[in-house]
Amino acid sequence: MNAFDVFASVNEVTKSLGSIRAQTLASDVFSSAQFDELHAEDESLCFVVLTRGDSNQLRRCLRSIPASCSVLVIDSGDAESLEGTELGRQVRSVRRSWTGNFAEARNFAREQLSGGWVMYVDDDEFLLPGHADRLVEATRILERHPQRDQLVGGVAVVDRTAGVTPFLPRLLRVGGALRWKGPIHEILVGTHDAPAIDIALDATIAHDGYESGHEERSQRNASIIDEWATDGESSGRMHLARAQELSSQASADARMEALTSALASGDLTNKEKLSAQLSLMVGLLLERGPFAVLTAVEQSPAFDFDLEVAEPGSLELTLLRARSFLLYVDTEFPAVRKSISKHLQAGAGDDPESDIDRRAFGMLVELTERMGEDATALKRLYGAEPTGQAR
Repeated sequence: MNAFDVFASVNEVTKSLGSIRAQTLASDVFSSAQFDELHAEDESLCFVVLTRGDSNQLRRCLRSIPASCSVLVIDSGDAESLEGTELGRQVRSVRRSWTGNFAEARNFAREQLSGGWVMYVDDDEFLLPGHADRLVEATRILERHPQRDQLVGGVAVVDRTAGVTPFLPRLLRVGGALRWKGPIHEILVGTHDAPAIDIALDATIAHDGYESGHEERSQRNASIIDEWATDGESSGRMHLARAQELSSQASADARMEALTSALASGDLTNKEKLSAQLSLMVGLLLERGPFAVLTAVEQSPAFDFDLEVAEPGSLELTLLRARSFLLYVDTEFPAVRKSISKHLQAGAGDDPESDIDRRAFGMLVELTERMGEDATALKRLYGAEPTGQAR
């Protein structure tokens, strides 16, 4: 079982995320007279793919981008890395030495473009079917926004091991005021006069680059995080980044410990906090079962939050909690019903008026009905009133 299974399937995740995007293109500014008067200047979209030479992953990533879209590949891997990757489409490749800093790579890629919008995708990611087209359409609308140079388009990420990230900043205007910052798990920052404005987009990226077989990548990223920890950056973000690198089965406990530390730091943004809570809840569900999730939500300070429902991730977190409850019901109700049935059938209580038997029978019927089953046979078996033992 993995994080995809928690939500039944990737398609189910997509439906959930797509139906509850927090901040959509239906906001007031787009329906105002001011919006109607604006005219798009350049809503063209270029997909930037960062790669270090895995041609198989790159090929899959490119297949998820429509052939009509422009693609820029920033290659920091081997010189032959792009050979045989089926680049028979509108793709431009630029080589750049790896400096150990993802923000620098993303800013460099942006400098290679002359205008329009840029959407960043890594080679171990791929857009779900039809979602690239949604991004193309989004840029046509966002270009008309009076503060388009400050907009950050965030997509959802479904990870096979780490769960769901509700808002990952990836879309921005090439000539805008924002810049990437941070060596790894980087963020977009604006200026005092032009702060970043988040827009949650109805688009989802799938990611599975942290599965087994990518030890070198994980070790490289862990080294970056270790150096980052000495630079005075947010300790919460550092713990969160470390957790996202610990995705193997053997690292499950360490990952949940890192997520707990990130939440305890108190310096995460709302989006980062919700992302950590989602990942922690998925980990608890996979490793310790639904009861651990329900207990944590009720008792753990890590889940003590008070955020607006409009925050990207709030409704996803509620859905995951509800799914945990349903899974708990699916596993625990049958076990409890079986235990009660054994008690009654064994004739443990000789007194027909036994309060224990009466209550046990009532619970047996209630559990059966809550499981969606017909309790008529039980009532017939034990009689309308409990007798202490089966007839």
